[in-house]
Parts: sequence; C-alpha cells; structure tokens
Amino acid sequence: MHFEYTPFLIPYIVGGITATAMAVVAWKHRGRPGATALCWLTLATAEWSLGNAMELCSVELEAKLLWSNIEYAGITTVPVAWFATALGLSGKGEWLTRRNTLLLLIMPAITQAMVWTSGHHELMRYNIRLDTSGPVALIAKAYGPWFWIWTAYSYTLLAIATLRVTRATFGLPGPYRAQSRLVAVGAITPWAASVLYISGLSPLHGLDITPIAFLATGIAGALAILRYRLFDIRPIAWSTIVGDMDDGIIVTNFEGRIVAINPAAQAFTDQSADCVVGGDAADVMARWPLAARALSELTGSSGESSLEIADEDVFLEFRFWPLLGPGESILGKIIAIRDVAERQRTRAELVEQHRALAAMEERATLAQDLHDDICQVLGYLNVRLQSAQAKLAREQTAAVRSDLESLIDVVRDAQAEARSYIRGMIGEASPEREFVSRLQGLLRDVESRYGICTTLTVPRGSSEGVVGHAGELQLFRIIQEAATNAGKHADARNLWVSLKLSRAYVEAVVRDNGKGFNVADEAALPSSGGCGIGIMRERADRLGGDLTLRSAPGEGTEVRVCIPLKSKFNEGD
Repeated sequence: MHFEYTPFLIPYIVGGITATAMAVVAWKHRGRPGATALCWLTLATAEWSLGNAMELCSVELEAKLLWSNIEYAGITTVPVAWFATALGLSGKGEWLTRRNTLLLLIMPAITQAMVWTSGHHELMRYNIRLDTSGPVALIAKAYGPWFWIWTAYSYTLLAIATLRVTRATFGLPGPYRAQSRLVAVGAITPWAASVLYISGLSPLHGLDITPIAFLATGIAGALAILRYRLFDIRPIAWSTIVGDMDDGIIVTNFEGRIVAINPAAQAFTDQSADCVVGGDAADVMARWPLAARALSELTGSSGESSLEIADEDVFLEFRFWPLLGPGESILGKIIAIRDVAERQRTRAELVEQHRALAAMEERATLAQDLHDDICQVLGYLNVRLQSAQAKLAREQTAAVRSDLESLIDVVRDAQAEARSYIRGMIGEASPEREFVSRLQGLLRDVESRYGICTTLTVPRGSSEGVVGHAGELQLFRIIQEAATNAGKHADARNLWVSLKLSRAYVEAVVRDNGKGFNVADEAALPSSGGCGIGIMRERADRLGGDLTLRSAPGEGTEVRVCIPLKSKFNEGD
C-alpha cells in the first residue's frame, strides 16, 4: 500500500479533527438530552472524513477501495446518529428505546454487508475503475439498486431530523434565535453537499465534499454549545408552555437561567422576553425577595414550594416545581405566578366566618367558666357572709372576725384567678415569663403531650422585645399553632424551632420530619390544618410580615415567618 501527498487532504483532516473535538465537547455534556447521540454523530463524521483523506492519498485502486469501504462505517452511522440527536434536542428522546434503535440500525448493517461483498454482486456499485483525469486519482463507479435504497433511507432520516431540530430551535425567543440559525446551518450544509456529490454537481469534480461540509457542522455546533449553551437551554420544549395562560410561567434551566417566559409572566415582571431570556432568574425575581430566596433554596432540589406575597395593589402566589427529564433528572424549574386577590378575599371571608364562630364558642366557654368559677365563688361568699351576719347579731365577734379573715383569703384567690383567666383569654404572658421562656415551656408541653423530640435554637444575643409585645404575642401564637399541628397531624418524630435575627427582620422557622402534605391541597385541609394555616397567615399579615409554607408528601413540613423589627404595626407597644 503506497501513499502520496495531495493538498486536498487538508480540509478532510481539518474536518476530522474538528469533528473529534466536537465529540469530546458533546461527551462532557452527556448527561443532557441529545448529547450522547451528538457524540456518536461527530465520531462517525470524523471517521468518514479521515477515511476519505486516506482514500485520496492512496495510490492503488485496491487501497482506495479498502478505505472507501472503511468510510462506510461512518457514512451509515451519521443518519441514525443525527436522527437520535434530533429526538433528544426536541424533547422526544423517550422514543429512542433499545428496540427502536435496533430497528433503525438494520438498514446500516445491511448496507455494510453490501459494501464489503460488492466484489461478488452489483447491488451496491459496479464498473469500478481508477479515474486519473483530474488533479487527484479517484474511484469511478456506477451505483447499483441497493445504493439508491440506502440513499432514500438515509435522506429520509436526515430530512426528518433536520425538520424536527429546526422547528424546535426556531421556537426559542430572544438571544437564542442565533442558536437556531447555527443549528440549521450545521444540519443543512452537509446534507446539501451530499446531494451535490451524488448528482455529479460537486464543485470539486469527483470529490465527495460531504465530510468537508461537516466542518461547518462542527463549527456551528461548537458555537451553539460553547457560546449559546445549546445543551443548557434546548432540552426544555417551549411548546409545553401555553402562551395565552392567565398564569405567568417562567422556565429555567438547571443553572437558573431563564429559558422561556410567557406573556402573562412578562406582564407580572414588567420585562420582555428579549430582555430576560438567558438571564439569571434570581435577577428577574429580585423585586420579590422572598420569592427569589425560595427559588435559590430549591436549586438542584426536587421539592416544591409555594408562597403568597402582597405586591402593591395585587396579591400574588408563587409556585415552584422541578422540571424533570428522562430518568427523573432535574433539567430546571418551572415558576408559576398567579394573581390570587380574589382567592385572598374569599379566604378573608372564610377567616372572618371562622372568627365569628370562634367568638361564639368563646362566649359559650366564658359563660361556662363564669358559672363554674366566679358564680360558685360569689355563692360561697353569700352563704358565708349571711352566716357572719347571724353570728354578729348574736355578738359572736371572735367567730365573725375569723370568718372575715377566711373570706378575705377567698376573695384574694378569686381575684388572682380572675386576672390569670383574663390574661389567658387575651393571650397575655405572665410578667415573670419572657418570650424565650414561653417557647421553652411550649416545647416541653409538646414533648410531654405528643412524644416528639424538640429542639429550640435562638440567637446568642437577647431577642426579647425586638418586635414589640404584640409582635411577640402573635409570633408565639404562630409557633404554637405550627408546633401543635406537627404534634396532632404530622406523625413527626422530631420538631425544630429556630429564631434568627437580621437588621430588618426576625425570622422563625418551625420544621418537622413528619409525613408532610401537598401544598396545593392546603385549602382542602380540615379546619385544624387549613383554617389554622389561614389564621397563621393572618397573624403574620397583621404584623406586616410574610409566612411561607413548604411541604411535600414524605418530606415533612416547614413553616417560615418573617416579621419586621419594631414596624409600624408595633409602634403602639
């Protein structure tokens, strides 16, 4: 086997090296849809291009035929690999099962057999000879019937794949329109070159310029991946988002960059798609700090979250879901924004009804307590005073003096009991008990009543009085409700309560490891859960704070409340 140099080698070698480099880049992104298939596509292209270079520099016909046969390993792999790449990039990778892949490879396998046995039949090619009329010696041949069958099959796969990728990428908004143009150029260029070669219209007479055209594919693909982050953006199909939804929808990729945003979300954020697509979602959500923080805490997590925020004249609900890909891999996040002002009004009406019902129950309890305690004391005093009056009439002054001293003790005890009862009714702490001490007492009660192991974490410095007396009272009631819910409904083994101070807020977090629930079903919870959550939200709102509820089945529940320090709501304290 002899070889000779020809300058026509250079573009084929450059194309082969470029395709190999592309394969390395694609392999580094193999966890993303379509990346593994692209790796095989570029490896097949490299084999095809480098094999063609060896064919050109070979001298004997037999050597050229050998390298031509070797090239067919790449030639027959390219259409199937490109088809698989297109399925992955357009979100249809689940179609590429083992069975379907084997079916796609039947035609390439038959073609390989036809190529290597072409000396015994004329189905693939015949009348093979060496053409030395041009600047470089080439194989001249006539094509047999199986070649045209294979060509029809490969062009069908190439056409379907190119159409699918083009349709999918042209749907991207904003700066990623450049990405779609690169993908289109990379897909169409080698396809057009193949048509020119087979039809005999190649600009380089007799030379198959298809591998050279794949140099454009390599450059376009490298730019799409390295400059426009092809595999970071495209796995999410924008067609899954309904453009005319009333809810705002923002889709991010795994790294938190915005992939797509529908018109409703653009209205909520006051920003256009051209401005935000490709940017950091945290920047877009910056006007709602609590929502931005909730999004950052969920990065890389499969959990869901929900919170409501008052924004000027509207009341917004934010929900966060993981965007799952093949094998439950996390591709990014879906953020839904909904105006829930009407629902908030309905909730307020329900809370008001619940408050009225609670007031009626409190009146009934108060009447019973008055009958059982105060009335009984007054009846006892009446009997004893009448007895003292009778003794006084009989001039039994010593006995009367003893009765009066006893009655004074009864009145003092009754007065202390009444004061304690009134403090309990209005939720006022005893003067000698500070806020943290009350929390410790609450958790001891939860431990003894429900058998839960509790942990309380407080700042090193004193947190007493930072939100005022009314703020401490409401904050205590929120923590009490959350802890009671965990004990009564969550089947939790552990309960953690923590306080955190910042310059502007005091934050309380109540978290358990119980059975959890779907936050979307909050309104359907029983009164002890749903309305209790509503009351907690109302207490937080009353202090100008925010309450966030996060839970999922099997993942426990977290209630997080932030209250401003000495806000205008506490100025009266």
